[in-house]
Amino acid sequence: LGLVARGLLFFVVLVLTLQLQFGILLTRWSFPVLSPCLFSSSLVASAVQGVAILCKIMARTPDKIKSIDGSRETLKLAVRITDLWFVGTPNKSEQAEIVIVDSDGDEIYVVCKADQLKSWKADLKENSTYVMHNFKVRKNDGQFRVCEHQYKLVFIGVTVVGQSNLDDLPFKEFRFVEFSNIIYGNFEAGLLVDIIGVVDEVLFRHFLAYLNEIENDGPMVIILTHARIKEGQGSYPPSVSNLLKASQLLINEPVLEIQEFRERLSDLGIEVGLVLTPRGQGRSQLSGSS
Repeated sequence: LGLVARGLLFFVVLVLTLQLQFGILLTRWSFPVLSPCLFSSSLVASAVQGVAILCKIMARTPDKIKSIDGSRETLKLAVRITDLWFVGTPNKSEQAEIVIVDSDGDEIYVVCKADQLKSWKADLKENSTYVMHNFKVRKNDGQFRVCEHQYKLVFIGVTVVGQSNLDDLPFKEFRFVEFSNIIYGNFEAGLLVDIIGVVDEVLFRHFLAYLNEIENDGPMVIILTHARIKEGQGSYPPSVSNLLKASQLLINEPVLEIQEFRERLSDLGIEVGLVLTPRGQGRSQLSGSS
């Protein structure tokens, strides 16, 4: 018998024990499976063995993300969800795409497809911590990859996810790439990256509306997560763009990375002021002290 079947059988045996030992009467019409004649000593022993195996699995030390190599799928992971987004049509073809991190700071990409998402959507929350069991392990070889890990995890019918208080697990850590590496082609094609920088030119009206709302005259510092790097073609240089649903754009948000970036600009003696043109465009002016 499988583990799930053995666990259910243990429950039935427990109820039967209550019936026999404590006089709790359950009619055969309501619970026909509880008839003593349906049980043999070997079946009861199998149920007890199944529960023992299940308890052993639940109690074992969590696996490390970096150790996942596709050799087994009975994994136990203690992780934090650092990124969570949904793609597809809700209640039809929607699936969840997730990035999780363990205590070593290693990340892996996880997919919860539509057939499993119905069971888990309400439980999955960004920045929450979990103990997770049992996944299908597949090669992380899609056109665009969120994580460097060569494998990804897929929810299956026996996947178990339980929220747990694991405050020592790290939060999201940005993986910034230097602009110089993009310009000179020193990047891995298809691997999504994080970008931080100062806005040099404003081309869209919603950015202008944002500028009109803020009172800060300092530089507009942005972070673009899970950005796609497009290789240069001919006279066109490499470029960076968002990836639908996966990317997030943070503009002058009160996060440590933006604060530290501003401080580095100040330490270098660089001042940035955004200037809007009559055409609804803007360009930043940089000046530096020697």
